[in-house]
Amino acid sequence: MVFMRRATLVLSVLMAGVSGGSAYAQRSGSENYLGASIGTYMPTQSRVREAFGSSMVSYGITVVQPYRPNSARLRFDVDSLSLSRNGNRFFFIGGSAGYTVGFGPVQGENRNAGFLRIGAGPAYFDYDVTQNFTKRSGRRLALYGTAEAGYTVAKNILVSTRYVQTPKFDGYDFSGVELRLTFAAVKL
Repeated sequence: MVFMRRATLVLSVLMAGVSGGSAYAQRSGSENYLGASIGTYMPTQSRVREAFGSSMVSYGITVVQPYRPNSARLRFDVDSLSLSRNGNRFFFIGGSAGYTVGFGPVQGENRNAGFLRIGAGPAYFDYDVTQNFTKRSGRRLALYGTAEAGYTVAKNILVSTRYVQTPKFDGYDFSGVELRLTFAAVKL
């Protein structure tokens, strides 16, 4: 039952992001892709590190635009992050509006370019953490923020480092740094 609710929420947010991103892409001449990411997430709060470890594998599904021309503009993104370890779990999915600045020449087939992005938006958070025989869990809607720096390595592969700022829930601050590899798989 929880899986079905989570899957429905993920699909709803992705569809909203895809719709908004596709409309934006048509106006701006850019291309959006549905992408998968894998990386390493390092929480900043010691209490979260005690529950999940100092770093863990993270994965997500996101809407990406691998070709970031040498310009600055408003971007809409869908982000997700799922973590679990020793029975503890954390999941979030959110949509953010942000400002992206692309660097480097994007000419012909040479589409390697660096980018910087800041963004914020609403997100759904679902967590269940047990520490010292105390269980804390919740499902919340709240705002989150991201700051990201990355590089388009190939036509559809991005490497980036991002900081994810989340609100504090029940004494847990799930904010952290993520090193990730994103593969833009399906053109939208």
